[in-house]
Amino acid sequence: MASPAEEGILILIFSYKAKILIMRKTSPRAIELPQIPDEIKPLEELRLTNDSLHNAIHLTGADLRGVRAARWKLSEVRLSRVVFAESDCVAVSLQDVDIQQCDLASACWRAATWDRVRIAESRMVGFRCNEARLVDLTITGTLAKLAQFRFSEFRSVRFEDCDLEGADFYSADLRKAVFKNCNLNGVEFSAAKLQGADIRGSEIEGVSMQAESMQGMIVEPLQAVQLASAWGLVVKYD
Repeated sequence: MASPAEEGILILIFSYKAKILIMRKTSPRAIELPQIPDEIKPLEELRLTNDSLHNAIHLTGADLRGVRAARWKLSEVRLSRVVFAESDCVAVSLQDVDIQQCDLASACWRAATWDRVRIAESRMVGFRCNEARLVDLTITGTLAKLAQFRFSEFRSVRFEDCDLEGADFYSADLRKAVFKNCNLNGVEFSAAKLQGADIRGSEIEGVSMQAESMQGMIVEPLQAVQLASAWGLVVKYD
């Protein structure tokens, strides 16, 4: 009878061999991008308060460092070079928001709800977004070391060319998520749901995940060997 570790390796092998079939039958739908009107109001300052709503604006260069507010909402908004570092916000709602070159380092946005959000070339080191629901999310070219998404639910999400070293996705729902060309070294995936998640092309040294979480996950052969080694198995080719 196979040990749990051996069963995990078999799952990985069968998942890899069947990845083309899996992708044809259960490939995720295309991620919807933010839908923002061409004509929106340019702003350089914004005041975020409890329950405030801001719609159809392009905010550029604002310093919102350390802001503390709950339940504020942005809709049909572009954010360029905005600083949210060390902010502490609860139940933030973002709908149709495009975030470019912004600083969210060490910000804490608990129980957030995001729908059609794109983040590019931004800084999210130590960003905490636990217990969130994130739908149609694209994050590219972003530094997000030590970010936290514990207990968060992702639906149609793609990370590309991101540095996520040491990030924490404990017990997150990442089914069918894509991590393309990312640094996932030391990432915490324990208790996460990873069925159909695609991590090909990403670095995974020291990643933490359980065999049962990986059933149906899409990996490369070398990644399968790395994961096997992490469980203490010796992989031989002769």
